[in-house]
Amino acid sequence: MSQYHKTLKDDFEKAFYASLGFPPLSDDFKTELIIRITINDMNLLDGFYMMLPIEAEFLSIEQVLNRYVICQTPEQRLKLKTKLSEYDNPDLVDFLDILTNIYAKRDSGSLIVRYHINNGESNIQLTEPLYLYEQVYAEENKIYKLLDLVLETQYNPFYMITEKVKKSLLNEFRQIFILYAIDRYNHIFNTDLLKPKNKRKFNRIIAKLLSENLIQKSNDDQQNLSISYKGNELLEQIINEAEHYIENYDIFGDVYVKGTDNILFNTGYGDNLIPTVLLHDGIDPYRAIFLSALYLGNLDEIVFDLNNLFSDGVFTSLFEFICYSPKEEEIGSDIFSKILIKGKEKVYENYLLAEKAKFIDRINRQINQI
Repeated sequence: MSQYHKTLKDDFEKAFYASLGFPPLSDDFKTELIIRITINDMNLLDGFYMMLPIEAEFLSIEQVLNRYVICQTPEQRLKLKTKLSEYDNPDLVDFLDILTNIYAKRDSGSLIVRYHINNGESNIQLTEPLYLYEQVYAEENKIYKLLDLVLETQYNPFYMITEKVKKSLLNEFRQIFILYAIDRYNHIFNTDLLKPKNKRKFNRIIAKLLSENLIQKSNDDQQNLSISYKGNELLEQIINEAEHYIENYDIFGDVYVKGTDNILFNTGYGDNLIPTVLLHDGIDPYRAIFLSALYLGNLDEIVFDLNNLFSDGVFTSLFEFICYSPKEEEIGSDIFSKILIKGKEKVYENYLLAEKAKFIDRINRQINQI
């Protein structure tokens, strides 16, 4: 049984076909079958559907998707949209754009797509023929056929780096987090709840931090650790680095371009361009985002369950927005240049306001001392 158990009313959804106005398929003549595509836990009635020629039964699912659904050229896409506009459901044309975007992200590596059959098998192979997975319902001389495909999508924010680089990067972030936790909370780590594999990883990190004189044991207690002078210096550098990222790049977290010249910040409905601008400036977006989140306390909950520190999930969630941050080439060089100029002007304005506030505060304190 598939992990996606979506059910309407009948054993084979006669009500679904009736609501769409599809004629029943018949043995008496060659006709068409239906493909329906839903994404993740989307409601069935909100899904994409279209008719396929009956010969599609003998193609692989991958061939069917490439030939009939995921158009390879703009001309093919326009032709399909014209065909879909004849259906009663006006949302099908927009849904096709969603599917096109999903496959563009899949091809770039930023999105992982897995395939399931609704109320059927999970993780099916696209190389297998469609007829192995179609659902058939027969009533008198009527035959209903449906390929009920569920796309499970998951962002892969590490698509820009190799698995080896990712492993090294996350290990470094785990070391920094443990160093931070020891300093911020004077933390005595309770490792009893750690899974055996994670406990070994934790002990290796502690050993490395000890060997580099970044932390020290208190009274020879392996769990009671404190930050060393060298470790404190490193944390000061990390704090300064994080503050630099926040002060200079946070402004790009909400950018809305109205027309070609009107660039607005912090509207509440703009795009997050922080990863894009960081990359443009030659800065590692993973490190900048991690250190900023650490500085703001957004990762503090990990302290209460260190198992999360050793799973990829917490980092995938942290970096996920990298995947849907518009790329520089998508924005266009002219508009992107204007965004950079306007954004850095805003950063400078904020700096001047902060300095003015400090100056006024200093004057007020001096007056109060008179």
